[in-house]
Amino acid sequence: MKSIAKRIAAVALAGIMGGSLLTGCGSKSNAIDGSKTVVTVNKEEVPLGVLSFYAKFEQAQIYTYYGSMLGTTGMFDQTMEASSADSGEEAKTYGQSLRDTCLTDIEKMVVMRQKADDYDITLTDDEKDEIDKAAQAYIDNNSEEDRKKIGARKEDVVELMTLETYQSKMLDPIAKDVDTNVTDEEAQQTSVTYVSISTEDTSSSSEATSEATESTSGEDFKLQAEANAQSILTAVQNASDPATADMDALAKAVDSSYSATTGHYTTSDTTDGTVDSKVVEAVKDLKDGQVADQVITGSDGKTLYVARLDKVNDEDETETKKASIVRQRKQDEYDKVTDEWVKAATIDVDNDVLNTLTITDADPVSLKMPASSDTTSTTEATSDVTSTAEAASTAS
Repeated sequence: MKSIAKRIAAVALAGIMGGSLLTGCGSKSNAIDGSKTVVTVNKEEVPLGVLSFYAKFEQAQIYTYYGSMLGTTGMFDQTMEASSADSGEEAKTYGQSLRDTCLTDIEKMVVMRQKADDYDITLTDDEKDEIDKAAQAYIDNNSEEDRKKIGARKEDVVELMTLETYQSKMLDPIAKDVDTNVTDEEAQQTSVTYVSISTEDTSSSSEATSEATESTSGEDFKLQAEANAQSILTAVQNASDPATADMDALAKAVDSSYSATTGHYTTSDTTDGTVDSKVVEAVKDLKDGQVADQVITGSDGKTLYVARLDKVNDEDETETKKASIVRQRKQDEYDKVTDEWVKAATIDVDNDVLNTLTITDADPVSLKMPASSDTTSTTEATSDVTSTAEAASTAS
């Protein structure tokens, strides 16, 4: 749950800045007193409304993401598996875990803002204006009753987005001394195109089956998969130019459920796991554009591959990898520094106040994304999850 919360936090806030509306779903839950202090960080008090606003927006985003994928949103009252719960502590619901993760995030953001002067980080007047506009939109477009359920006042919304904005501006200054030199050897990328074919029949657990395999099962299915893989390999080899042959089209000509994938791996580290190790081994001595002369059995023993080595040294992907390595170095330094700050901070949580905030399926919120908005986000959305639909949950 922690990784989920962190991944979509920026999107939730970007939605707020874009004019998103947080609304209740008509439940009869008690109002939350967002004015009470939920945590004190180095003597700086943080109101509960800041945490509630943050957590409930993330709840809405998770509903949108998982509801669209799985068709269900009843997850926050479920108890986390024992292996996921903190060792030695009572198991939490996913709602409690999300709330606590949001609290941890806020604690770190407060510490970071306290350190901002050391890096000459401030908010511009334009950023402050945009934050104020977004916070006012929350007030203007939500009823007083719903706002009481959420427990967030305008100043709480301003505070949360201010913290997020400081956080987004701190990465580069904190990591400014990180080594940005990446050697070609360290980053060099090899690119391959391959078709993967499972030898296991999974059609019994899926409504969709391919036309070439729907009547086969067990050993017959495996034999058919092997024959299909060989047919694809032969088709690629017999193409007028195997180096540029459309492997995706050739695979689909054998079975419409098949497809080709382009993958990349670090040439100097063939164990990086991004491409199956058996494929890497099979193409290691090939030249650009050459096709492995046999069907490859994957490392799991259950997947067959038809593979072509596209470029031993893919310069474009190598440059992309260099940038990725630098970003990771900066992120590692950023995490190291900010984690040390938090460890050194004096943080006092008022658990009585904290426990008045519940994230539950019985009292959800919905996040509406308007078709357009004149408000510009000052928060960088770092997640690949983008909500364009209304996330609505029914009370359990």
